[in-house]
Amino acid sequence: MSSITNHDEQASQSAETVAAAASSKKAVYVDPEVVQKRREEKAAKKAKQQAEAAIAKQHEPDTDNTKEELGFLTREFMRLDSPAASEKPLSNVCKKTVKLMTWNMLAQALVRRTLFPGSDMLKWKDRGPVLSQVLPYYSPSVACLQEVDKWDEAHAEELSKAGYDTAYTTGYPAKLHGLCIAWKREQYEEVKRRCIKLDDAQYEPGRTGCSRATRNIGLLVALRFKDREDGIIVVTQHLFWHARHHYERARQIAFLLREIHRFREEHAICRSWPCFFAGDFNIQPSEGSYRLLTGASLVKEQEDSLSLSTVVHRSLDEHKARLASAAESDQAGDHDIKEDDENDSSTPTENGTGEVYAQPDGDEDRVLKNTRPARPEDGLMSLDELKSVYEKYGKGAFSVYGHNYGRLEKETGNWYGERDGKPATALESSTKQQRVLEGYYEPAWTNVTPLWRCTLDYIFVVPPQDTTSDTPINVTHLLPTHRLEDLEPGLPRKGKEPSDHVPIMAQMEW
Repeated sequence: MSSITNHDEQASQSAETVAAAASSKKAVYVDPEVVQKRREEKAAKKAKQQAEAAIAKQHEPDTDNTKEELGFLTREFMRLDSPAASEKPLSNVCKKTVKLMTWNMLAQALVRRTLFPGSDMLKWKDRGPVLSQVLPYYSPSVACLQEVDKWDEAHAEELSKAGYDTAYTTGYPAKLHGLCIAWKREQYEEVKRRCIKLDDAQYEPGRTGCSRATRNIGLLVALRFKDREDGIIVVTQHLFWHARHHYERARQIAFLLREIHRFREEHAICRSWPCFFAGDFNIQPSEGSYRLLTGASLVKEQEDSLSLSTVVHRSLDEHKARLASAAESDQAGDHDIKEDDENDSSTPTENGTGEVYAQPDGDEDRVLKNTRPARPEDGLMSLDELKSVYEKYGKGAFSVYGHNYGRLEKETGNWYGERDGKPATALESSTKQQRVLEGYYEPAWTNVTPLWRCTLDYIFVVPPQDTTSDTPINVTHLLPTHRLEDLEPGLPRKGKEPSDHVPIMAQMEW
């Protein structure tokens, strides 16, 4: 009986407590406008989080695939956490974004066992399927590809299946490999394209400034955004390979810069569009061409390299002779250099004036064979003329990796300036800006084989020459390069990379 009584008393007290609490709650007044405002803030925050998650997912590679299934070592596309000093947050309403990759795919026509000793991935049956997996995995919105062959047999169809429209050219009917610019058809539409034959590009009427016949070309494509106004200009190229021909590469870059300017002048719609200039430049940051592009001053060694390579190669004289002969007989069409003639011959020959083309001793990749001193009528460019072209048409150009890779502290030790174990303090006397202009923070390696390891691939931004609006390019993500130890003993190699070059990629907004 006692327990029942206690239970009833507790129940009565609980009821009174609940009633008091309810009475208290009824007495509190809540402003409906405040409630509505908080609800709107909460909904806006949730919508922002969902939008950011959707954008992040769009720009991240598909991680459902494993390394074994893909056949190559994957890398994480990394966000640059700390913005550069010049960068300002952009509104999603006006923001334009491009995720751009450049990659030398290694043409099958150029594969030689002697160039890649020990490689287990030189046959097309091994390389082809893996090459076709790289772009879909990293999913760039625009890709610049060099040394592309087997176009009709493989790449054209594979890129189309992956959602890309493309521009492809070899430049010459008999050339076995060429350049490709690919873009996601859901994001861009083509406005105009142009193939630039660098042997024929003229510095002024009747003057090419060319030092040898190379058959190198550039490819320019203007792309308009499908979902907003404006667009982008994309240029890719594969410049001359020979290590000692510094002048010819500097000349080729100069003409490409001028061609970008000329294209903008001819097409008013593109004048304010940013230009992304990417590809295999076959230059290292220590060369004069790199410093001319970044606006850094040349040191004496770089000036000497440019001057000593301002010579005429036998191939150019022979090419001119063929053109003259064809003109006399009214023959039309391209007059190609045979693929095998791209290599220097060791046989001394005369140039028609009694002079003998120089044949110095040494590795043909390291000496200038089959060359003669330039004459005034050859029309080669002086160092001052080269500088003036870069200053006029390359003003404001910058390297995307060179300016921003140093912001990824995790990549310490993987920068060009730290190659061969050199510490970051190796240039203590120089400023951070000097290091940037001199290529210190470029990737340590983009081309790794059993015989050589180089940094040859770059993404440059060439801003409009004349614009009334300040439109800086903000770099938000970079694809880090592999550590050298992960690529040993050299590429191409199964399970690592299907080419001797590794792709580099950046996401930019403006």
